[in-house]
Amino acid sequence: MTKNEVLDMLRSKVGHDDFEYIQEEMVSEIEQCENQFDFIEPILKLMEDNPDADFGVPGALTHFIENFSHKGYEELLLQSVRCKPTAHNVWLLHRAWNDANDPMHDEYENLAEYLKSMSNLSEDVKSQLEMF
Repeated sequence: MTKNEVLDMLRSKVGHDDFEYIQEEMVSEIEQCENQFDFIEPILKLMEDNPDADFGVPGALTHFIENFSHKGYEELLLQSVRCKPTAHNVWLLHRAWNDANDPMHDEYENLAEYLKSMSNLSEDVKSQLEMF
């Protein structure tokens, strides 16, 4: 499958009962592609656009994107959370923050503290921020 076909499939199936299995199938397709890193930003955008979807805990997409830890994924995650904080991307931020040796540890915490001061966040996002 091409990158666009994979992303179209994810977009069309997000929120469906079988989405957990679709994620696994699409990650298998992604792993056969060159430039796998190019999928990170669209996956984060999918999470932003579907704040109520169940992406798993952690789920195949999360496992896939976290393979790029310390390879640029964190910067894209910060952008995603700044752009549109959702329960899932804030949860991902917390997972990155848990690595006390991560050079961006303070930046994650600062963003979380900033978000806590916002009054227009959903209860789901607020709940995830309480973990910081």
